Amino acid sequence: MPEYNSPTAEEIKRQQELFRAQQKEKTDKFHQNLKEQPEQELGDSLSEQENAERLNKMRMRERIKAGVERARRVKEKVDKVKGTQEKLKKAKNIYRIINGTSAITFVGLIVTFFVMNTQFSAGNVFKSKFIPKLDWWEIGILALVWLIIIVAILLIFFIIYMITHPCEALEFTGFSFLKGLCDNIIKTSI
Repeated sequence: MPEYNSPTAEEIKRQQELFRAQQKEKTDKFHQNLKEQPEQELGDSLSEQENAERLNKMRMRERIKAGVERARRVKEKVDKVKGTQEKLKKAKNIYRIINGTSAITFVGLIVTFFVMNTQFSAGNVFKSKFIPKLDWWEIGILALVWLIIIVAILLIFFIIYMITHPCEALEFTGFSFLKGLCDNIIKTSI
């Protein structure tokens, strides 16, 4: 039994190009024939049947022209969408490069945080066409940074409270048995 070798990607690509060229040649020839045929007026000298046939041919020609025009407009829209998708891919890569390189410094880290928040809100939440979305792992990094910021803010507030009210802060930390000692120290120092 002979072995069947599947075609390579290059052979498939050549076959597709050949097929496209043949289809383009057929459509070009069809359009050329449409342009070359003069539109004939309906005449009184023709029979009703001939007039009806010519009228049907004229209507068919108009439908074909309208269909060709619609197909051209659809192709333009598809090309425009493809172009926009390409630009978004490039913009996404540019944003990643900017985020990665600016995150090296502390100020850059802050800029990266704001850029990623903008990307998340505009790209992911509001589905902007101009700002690329964050991937799932970038959203995870952003959530982790938000968690770190919230914990840092809470720690800052707790440290300020401990400095301003040291005896009361002992209760929160679990050292409530030292509260009495702390109160005595503060009373004797005043």
